[in-house]
Amino acid sequence: MKPPAKSAAAPITPEQLREARAALGWSSDRLAARSGTTRYCVIRYESFGRVACRQGKPPSFNDVASMRAALEAAGIEFPNDDQHGVRWPTIENQKVSVPISPYQMQEARLILGWSRQSLSNASDTTVGFVKGYEEFGRVSRLNLRRHNFDGLAAIRDALEQAGIEFTNGNVPGVRLAKPSAE
Repeated sequence: MKPPAKSAAAPITPEQLREARAALGWSSDRLAARSGTTRYCVIRYESFGRVACRQGKPPSFNDVASMRAALEAAGIEFPNDDQHGVRWPTIENQKVSVPISPYQMQEARLILGWSRQSLSNASDTTVGFVKGYEEFGRVSRLNLRRHNFDGLAAIRDALEQAGIEFTNGNVPGVRLAKPSAE
């Protein structure tokens, strides 16, 4: 009798799923949309380690493998079986978008002298999105102008284009980048 064939990718744990979503700044809705699963499936797996049966999907559909594939496509790496957790890939000369904290967003905006309206205009988000994240750390899809739009990445890009540099050492912060000598 042959042993069962190993799958190409080992399943991820509920802890790895939560950690990967947090690293990307993704909501359960965003992961569900990217992986072809449902929000309920993401929440159920993270909370209980169980995958719900899905109506209308064939029995071969693997929700956990789909979620893992979506996270890997976004740049998350899952270490070998002897290590737990997740990590960003170490690729040289490739910019990996790391989410910013509400504190960093507000400080960057204040350094530039921008209002919430100015930041929302520069990043193609809404004032409600900026306010919700700054005050409550909440990313709401209702406050975005387009569906499947990464508002935090757009805000980070707009702030970096305006000259803000994010420091992510021992104490994450922001500063105005030094002008280049030309």
